[in-house]
Amino acid sequence: MKKINKKDIGVVIKCAIITRLFVFIIPLILSILHIHDYDTSASLSTTTTSSSLDKIIVFLLGRFERWDAIYYLRIAEYGYEYEQNFAFFPIYPIFMRLLSSGIIMVIGEENLRMRAALILSGFIISNICFIFAAVELYRLTKEIMKNEEYALITSILFCITPGGIFMSSIYTESLFAMCTIKGLRYLATSNHILASLLFSCATGTRSNGLLLCGFLVYSFFQSFFQKIFFSVVYLFIRHNKEIKRNLAPTRSKIEINLPNPIKRMIFLIVECIVVATPYIAFQSYGYFLFCHSLQRTKRPWCDATIPSMYGFVQAEYWNQGFLKYWEVKQIPNFILAAPIIILSFCGIYSYFSSLLFNPSPASSTSTSTSTSASTSTSNHKNDEKISNMQTPSRYHQLILLEYCLHWTFLTIFGILCMHVQVMTRFISVSTPAIYWFCAHLIYSHHRLRRWVISYFIFFTILGSVLFCTFYPWT
Repeated sequence: MKKINKKDIGVVIKCAIITRLFVFIIPLILSILHIHDYDTSASLSTTTTSSSLDKIIVFLLGRFERWDAIYYLRIAEYGYEYEQNFAFFPIYPIFMRLLSSGIIMVIGEENLRMRAALILSGFIISNICFIFAAVELYRLTKEIMKNEEYALITSILFCITPGGIFMSSIYTESLFAMCTIKGLRYLATSNHILASLLFSCATGTRSNGLLLCGFLVYSFFQSFFQKIFFSVVYLFIRHNKEIKRNLAPTRSKIEINLPNPIKRMIFLIVECIVVATPYIAFQSYGYFLFCHSLQRTKRPWCDATIPSMYGFVQAEYWNQGFLKYWEVKQIPNFILAAPIIILSFCGIYSYFSSLLFNPSPASSTSTSTSTSASTSTSNHKNDEKISNMQTPSRYHQLILLEYCLHWTFLTIFGILCMHVQVMTRFISVSTPAIYWFCAHLIYSHHRLRRWVISYFIFFTILGSVLFCTFYPWT
C-alpha cells in the first residue's frame, strides 16, 4: 500500500469541514432573518415539534428539508406508501432510519420526535459521507495522477463544489459520491470485489449507479477498448493526414492481451450482477407491491413485456424523457445549468482533442484496472514502447479514457433526458473527471484559475440561497 501524505489528508478534512460549516451558516442566516420560502407549499410538510430539542433541530436544520428531502424523510418514516416514491432509492432512507432510531433510543422518544431525529440523521450522514468522499478523491487522484499537489487541488475543488448545498442537505449526493469514488479507488488498485460492493451500494442509492458497471467492463478489457477507440477514431478521420500520423504510433503500440477470457468473463458477469442487484431488487419489490396486491389497483406498467416501475414513475410523475424538458418556459433553468454544461463540454473536448493531436498512453495503466499479472505486464510494455513520445498534461492521459467517456455520456444524457436544473449536482457527484479538468485549468491556465474558483464559490452561495428558500434549485 502506498504511503498517504497525512498532512494533505488533514488539509482535505479541514477544508471539507470548513465548507460544510459555511453551507450550514447560510440557511441559518436565512432562518434568523425570517426569509420566507418562494414556494409556500413547503409549509405543508413542516415538521411538528413538541420538545425543546425538536424545536432546536428544526430551527437549525429545517431549511435543509426542501425538495427531494421531503420525500426521503417521508420514506424513512413511513416506507414506500405511494408509487411516485419509487423514484427515490432506499439505501439512504434506510441509513437515516437506522441512525435516527439509535438516536431516539439514547435520548428518549419523549425528548425527540422521529421526524426531527430523521432530519438530524440525514444531515449527519450527508456531511460525514462528504468528508470521506473528499478524502477518497484525494487518494484516487494520487493513485492515478501520481502527484500529491494535483490530488490536493482536486480535493479542494471538490470541497467547494458548485452543488455544495446538496452535499449537506437530506439528499443522496454525498453518500453516492463516497461510494462511487471509493469504489473507483479500489478498482484503480485492482480490488474488484470491494469495488463491486461499493458500486452496488451506489446503485442502491441512485439509479445512475448502474452505469458504474461500465468501469468494470472497461477494466477487464482495457487494452481491447483502447484499441477499438483508436481504430474507430482512425476510421473517421482517415482523410486527415496530420491526425492519422499522430494516431498511428499509439494505435500500433497498444497490445490486446486477454488472458483466461472465459474465467474473466464469468467474474465480470458476477460483478455486474452484484452492482445491478439493488436496482433489480427495488424494482421487484415495487412490482409485487403494485402488481400483485389485492388492495391496490393494477398499474399500466405491470403488463409491459419488461415491467419498469422506475421508468414509468420518472415519465409519469416527473416528466422525464427525451427532450421533454426542452420548453421555452425552462430557459431560466437552462441558464442556471449553463456553467456546468459549458465546463463539461470544454473538459470533454479538451481531453479527446488531445488524444487526436497529441495521443500518448503515457500514464501507467497497470495501476488502474488490470486484474492479472499478465495484463499488468502487457500494459507496462505498452508504456515502455511509447516512453519516447511527448507526455501530455496529467489530465490528457489515456488512463482517464474510461472516466471521460463516462462523463460524456452523463452530460449528453442529462441535457437531453433530465430536468436540466439538476445538472449541477448530477455532474458534480457522478464523475471525478470534472474536478481533474478544473485542476488542470488551475495548473495550466492561470487566467482561468480565478474564473473556475469564482464559479465554484458563487454557485455554492447562490445554490444554498435558492435551495433553502424553495426556489427551483433541485
